[in-house]
Amino acid sequence: MVNTDNAIFISEKAKERIAQIMKEEGYDKDPSYFIRVSVVGGGCSGLSYKLDFDNVSKPMDQVFDNEGVKVVTDLKSFLYLVNTTLEFSEGLNGKDFTLIIQMPPGPVVVGKALLSSMYFVFLLLKKL
Repeated sequence: MVNTDNAIFISEKAKERIAQIMKEEGYDKDPSYFIRVSVVGGGCSGLSYKLDFDNVSKPMDQVFDNEGVKVVTDLKSFLYLVNTTLEFSEGLNGKDFTLIIQMPPGPVVVGKALLSSMYFVFLLLKKL
């Protein structure tokens, strides 16, 4: 377990949507399932973010419990995911999971990420 000061967090809306998907897919019946967040090569910025359900832990996994929702990431991905929040939104463009990565103030340039001086917002997963 990693210090929760540098954890991966989940918004209330994302928790609700995750619970709904887990129920629809039948994962809610097996408590060994969790959300795996990964960073892999690819995408316009050189990195892509992946969100899956999984029930197999690996030796170097970093595990976070966010009020009953278990989030797991590998150590390499965690370096990119420190202090992130998984959000879920429903808008005119559909339903999306996004990762909001809190960054220190200052100018930042990354691919097609939506930017402000404090946050990167990455589209995650797919339209649901």
